[in-house]
Formats: sequence, structure tokens, C-alpha cells
Amino acid sequence: MIIIGLVLLIVAAVFGLDLMWKNTFHIQNPVVFGQSLGIHSAAVFFLVGAITGAVLIFGIALVLGGVRRKGRLAFRHHRERQQASKTRAARTELESDNVALRHELDKHQTVQPPVRPAGSGGPAGSGGSAGPGHDTGFRGPGQR
Repeated sequence: MIIIGLVLLIVAAVFGLDLMWKNTFHIQNPVVFGQSLGIHSAAVFFLVGAITGAVLIFGIALVLGGVRRKGRLAFRHHRERQQASKTRAARTELESDNVALRHELDKHQTVQPPVRPAGSGGPAGSGGSAGPGHDTGFRGPGQR
């Protein structure tokens, strides 16, 4: 979009400057780039100038629109990179916390062996009853 705008801007500016430079005092049969335009009235000459000005303004609008769009995209990419950096830092911090907690848990489990509830009668978590009115908290499939 920027390139098309620049091309239109340059072509319109060169055309307008050549039109003004070579045809300063006489309007009859103006010449642009060594070629006669075949214009014999001031109204048509004015119309050619107005169209040239409109193309020039359109080229400027395309350049400005392209620059604005590029700036907006650059800002969005910058913001996304910042968020990714923050996420990466948070992930690294959480991973280090996780490693520390696993180390602490391993240390805690090696110091204290697992404790079985009194009167369980079988391996821990086998679903056996610990006594009347005492619930072990284990529910097997299909049990409520």
C-alpha cells in the first residue's frame, strides 16, 4: 500500500510539475513529456490539473494509511512479544517452584513412611472398613 501510494505520488507530482513548467504562458495545446495533450480549452486543462491533484492526494492518503497500518501492526507485535516474555518468565518461575516443591515432597516422603489407619485389616486404600461408623474415604468403582 505504501509503495503504490509512493508511485502515485511521484507520477502525479512529476506530471503536474512538467505540465506547469512547460506550459507557463500559453494554454493552447499543452505539452507533457514532449507529447501534446490535444487540449484547446482552459476548462479541460483545469480538469486535467484537478485529476492530477486528486491522484496526488490519493497517493498521499495511501502512504499515510500504509504507515498507520504498519505502525499498528508493529505495536501489536511489540505487545505480543512483551506478553510472551512475561509468560516465559512466569513459566520459568513456576517450573522452579515446582522443582523445589517436588524436592521438598521427596524429602518429606523419605523422612516419614506412609501411615496406615488403625484397624484397616488390609493394604492401605483397599476399601476395607476401619471400624463401625469410620469411613476411610476410599470409594471404589460403583460405590457411593
